Amino acid sequence: MSRLLVLLSTFQLISCIDAQFNNDYPTLDLDFINGALLQQHQEMCHFEWLTLEKRIDTLRSLLFGAPLVYSNKSYVISKFPHKNSGEAMKYCQAFGGYLAEVDDYSEFNELKDFFLRSSVKEMVLIAGSDELKEGTWTFQRTGVALPFERWAPEEPNNKAQIEHCLCLWKDYIGKMNDITCSFRNDMARFMCELPGST
Repeated sequence: MSRLLVLLSTFQLISCIDAQFNNDYPTLDLDFINGALLQQHQEMCHFEWLTLEKRIDTLRSLLFGAPLVYSNKSYVISKFPHKNSGEAMKYCQAFGGYLAEVDDYSEFNELKDFFLRSSVKEMVLIAGSDELKEGTWTFQRTGVALPFERWAPEEPNNKAQIEHCLCLWKDYIGKMNDITCSFRNDMARFMCELPGST
């Protein structure tokens, strides 16, 4: 489609040049035509990019609440429940991000406060799993060990030997809790970490 637009633009440009010179059929300056076409193509691409960005922003606002901007990153909480941790990760990846990874105490406090101020009723899934080795918590995206943990009392407990994913829970004032990775609850949400500020 883009090539068709460039071809049509070429014919339009040639007809404009012909009209400008009263159909005297001057020698065409191919560098001028090439430059004009390139400029028009760049303007069309820029317009298409802006339109795409606007659509992505609209979609993001439909799926996620207002972002928290912290340390040149954006954090968003879904407005809908997830089937499992894999689905939550895919939603985050679709917007260039991943499940929120808590790297230190300061980031934990920011994310905890963001979560507690949100309208989420129960819990929010974040990055972290011990599915590969019980008791060894790593980020799913990188396999790196969690550098910071702030567990709720008597957690993680791996209840019924099936709790291998990490969440922040309102009952525990935003502290960490282990849950099943296929945890399905209409009150459950997930938090994405997105590069840059949106």
